[in-house]
Amino acid sequence: DVGILTSGVAIGGRGPVDTAGAADALLGKTLTGHDIYVQGGSVTLAQATANGAGSDLAVDATTGDLNLTNGTAGGTITLTKEGTTGALTAGTLSAGTGASLTSSTSISATNVQSSSGDVDFDAIEGVTVGTVSAQAGHVNFLANDLDIANSVTGSAVSITNREGGNNLTVLGDASAANAFTLTQNEINRIHTATLTIDSLDQNLLVGNVAFANDVGSSRINLLGTGRVDIVGAIDGSG
Repeated sequence: DVGILTSGVAIGGRGPVDTAGAADALLGKTLTGHDIYVQGGSVTLAQATANGAGSDLAVDATTGDLNLTNGTAGGTITLTKEGTTGALTAGTLSAGTGASLTSSTSISATNVQSSSGDVDFDAIEGVTVGTVSAQAGHVNFLANDLDIANSVTGSAVSITNREGGNNLTVLGDASAANAFTLTQNEINRIHTATLTIDSLDQNLLVGNVAFANDVGSSRINLLGTGRVDIVGAIDGSG
């Protein structure tokens, strides 16, 4: 476990830590990128900051949990959780040019912000998010379930029920067991010009659903190669 990592500053008077590796950095080697790369079986970080424009933060947990409470980077933030046990859990992430969260199990993130570039979530299991904002980019989800607690904002938002996950995508007030479900409330927490919901080869079930003004204000795409059942009214008038 590491409490606080900040690139470009001294740690105990022994020099900065960045992507070149802790061994070289702690010897006082002159570093230019102020990147941070952390890898371990399980990784827990209270705070990691990659200082400077274009400086990247990457954390990789190869077998167990990945927990990052606060992460900041002038460039990109990349979190990767591998292995069959544990989960990827992130508190507040603030990136300059994009963020990518990938997990072989589940992802939970409280607040993910990027000034430019895309914000991507890729989980074998479910994704739970509080607030997500790609101020000048897209937000993309690939998972077998998605829970939106607060808001998701991007110039385009794509939500895909990954193949081999839950075998049905449900929208609105319809219900089904073992489904990837987006409720009416969750749908209206999405703010984007273009919204795409893709069920891939799994069936799509649409109940009563009303899309607010800024939920796909230019275009809404409901995609899939399986069966589509519409059992309610779809209202796009806002």
